[in-house]
Amino acid sequence: MLLRAATAEYVHFHDADDLFEPTWCAQVGAGLEEIEVVFTEIRSFANGKLLSDRVLGLAQLQAEGDLLRFCIRGSMLVPAGTYRRGLLLELGGYRETLWQCEDYDFHIRLAARGVHYRLIDTPLVIIRVRLEGRSSRQLEVWASALQALKLQAKELPTAYGKELAEMAAYVGSQLFKLGARHTASEAFQLAHSLGPPTYARQRRSYRLLASALGPEAAEWISLSYRRLLPEPLRRALVQRGL
Repeated sequence: MLLRAATAEYVHFHDADDLFEPTWCAQVGAGLEEIEVVFTEIRSFANGKLLSDRVLGLAQLQAEGDLLRFCIRGSMLVPAGTYRRGLLLELGGYRETLWQCEDYDFHIRLAARGVHYRLIDTPLVIIRVRLEGRSSRQLEVWASALQALKLQAKELPTAYGKELAEMAAYVGSQLFKLGARHTASEAFQLAHSLGPPTYARQRRSYRLLASALGPEAAEWISLSYRRLLPEPLRRALVQRGL
């Protein structure tokens, strides 16, 4: 395991094809010995084109101040962090039973421990998104996310049930769209057991349908809607808030 082989007091995980901004070392290193984790913003590119100037939305975390809720929502990425090695050894690193969303689960466990962290709301890491990358295997990604949520539902304080329920409902929606109906049903059942969810990430029409008829009915109706109406018309309706 790379973590055990490392000898430095702090570690940072970085893909070989991603980049650092020139000031990364100086900004992250300032006052590092006083805390356990530093998170910086991330800028993303695909085929040389900017996808997002601030992938994580750390400004929201700065405003809310709850790292655990932020991580449950699925926003933290590994290249954003520089971590005290002893902390990661204490946590046991990644859960090797999780094939795709091990980093998502890792940051939830990290946040649940109550770590001392610092935020730098400046994109100091550049990630280059590749279409052939592991994250492109969407069915694997969302099925693994469900597996992680099942584990977290057993481990986190009940005060975070609402966030877990909302995420489980969102995961279920993604799985349904990918054709994994049975796994989507598992995610919706988990959301209901933790919630009920409000389906906050969905449009108003979906929220109303899901609350009245259940999320699977809302998904089937949404599927029919997408098949019947051309995309430009759907876009126009979304712009009108429908």
